Amino acid sequence: MLRSEINKVKVMKKTKNSQIKKLFILGVMATALAGCDQMGLTHSSIAYVDVAKTLSDSPVGKQEAEHNQQVRDVLLRANHEAQAKYKTMPESQQQQSRAADALALNELWQGEQGHAREQSIKAITAVIEDYRVSHKLDVVMNKATVLAADKKNDITDEIIAQLKSTQVKYGQLPTVTMKEPLP
Repeated sequence: MLRSEINKVKVMKKTKNSQIKKLFILGVMATALAGCDQMGLTHSSIAYVDVAKTLSDSPVGKQEAEHNQQVRDVLLRANHEAQAKYKTMPESQQQQSRAADALALNELWQGEQGHAREQSIKAITAVIEDYRVSHKLDVVMNKATVLAADKKNDITDEIIAQLKSTQVKYGQLPTVTMKEPLP
């Protein structure tokens, strides 16, 4: 019985020694691989874009501003039409109608501005993604979220240049119809 236990202990020692050797080899490999990053063998390439500047300086931003002006003109015309109809209403109804119409026009204005911004950002993002792929970048970040970076990683001007031929489709302008006032 004692011999059997001694053999078990020997087998356990061999197993422990082989496990220790495996762990040691894994540790050496992990250290070597971690050192590869320090030797420059693996490299993450990151760039950033100033999205706010891109919106203000690019043709996409100008298209958005033009679209928003067209929407504003439609809403102002609707408001003027409403003002003319208010004159035929009793005073109490005028106040209610003015408040309801102002709220509806403001909500429409906010929605149209949000939609236009969304379409502009989609167009800019598509150009950034094409740039990222063609220049084999891993990540392109918004400058607003970057705390510190080398100026050489700023691709804003390149993105603005690539946006020169981009035409954003904002959709049709809103149509506003006025209901006839109730007698």
